[in-house]
Amino acid sequence: MKKTKTLLLIATFFTISHLSKAQYNKGSKFWLAEGTFIGSFYSSSLTSDVYDVQKNNHNITLAFKKAYFTEKNIAKGWLLSYNVIYTSQSSTTSTTKNTYIDNYNHTLNGAYFIDKFIPLSKSLAVYGEVLGKIGFGFNSGKGVTSTHEIHIGANANVGIRYFINKQLFINGQTSLADISLKSLTADSKTSTNININSLMTVSTVSIGIGKSF
Repeated sequence: MKKTKTLLLIATFFTISHLSKAQYNKGSKFWLAEGTFIGSFYSSSLTSDVYDVQKNNHNITLAFKKAYFTEKNIAKGWLLSYNVIYTSQSSTTSTTKNTYIDNYNHTLNGAYFIDKFIPLSKSLAVYGEVLGKIGFGFNSGKGVTSTHEIHIGANANVGIRYFINKQLFINGQTSLADISLKSLTADSKTSTNININSLMTVSTVSIGIGKSF
């Protein structure tokens, strides 16, 4: 009887161990839906003129990723994302209220990425990611100049993944660096610029939920 229990415990241990590793083995796949939200509000007053300025800024990103493990702990896949930045600014005096900025900046991105995972336990892993992207952006609103942009770029990201069970997981990710080349058209004039952002300016965290299969 004792021998049977011992064999059962050993079998259970190896089954759990296999499930924890299978999620990162060659041939495994996963999808991930994630989002990021940043919001801010600013208000100032000049009492001598009863003059108020209010600014609102909201930044929302939604993304979908799908990947395939080409070898153990290394996944390659694609990403589609949509980002909208809403900015409004209004001024108020004792007699009038005038909203003179009301802007929506939309961006659509497609990307190819490579993830390298380091499992820490049967349910927890950290990873690094390199990503190449191409996208298109435009804005709409009142009191702003209409613009269109095309951009290409790359990101270096790090993240953490926790498996709730053998298939479902939650994911957190932040960006270490972001570089992009943009071609911006406004009032029939086109300009090209390079943007480089480090951890200090892109240190937001995206939260997602996914499934491994």
